[in-house]
Amino acid sequence: MSRDFWAGVGAGVAGAAIAVHFWLAILFDGMRRTYADFGGSIPASTRLVLSATWRWGIPGAGVVALLLVSRRARGSWPYGALAIVLVLTAVATYIFAQAPLYALAGNIKGD
Repeated sequence: MSRDFWAGVGAGVAGAAIAVHFWLAILFDGMRRTYADFGGSIPASTRLVLSATWRWGIPGAGVVALLLVSRRARGSWPYGALAIVLVLTAVATYIFAQAPLYALAGNIKGD
């Protein structure tokens, strides 16, 4: 397959990951307040991914990076690298934002 095909696949995956990041930014908007109501400390990774800077900065930076890559790339590897980074940050955002809920669920014991 041609290099243009793989560049298109990378751009498509990166675009989908950006859309997921925007969805996560909306989904996790109130989670920090919810965790504050639980009491106790919130892990640093959770505080990071729930900050407005992360929630809106990552998809914004992803859009800018995709535009820059599409203008300057001389091959398909920059598209693939950008797609991998955006997918990994989306997965990390989801996991770290949900971590306190999973920790709390682990403390529930049935009779």
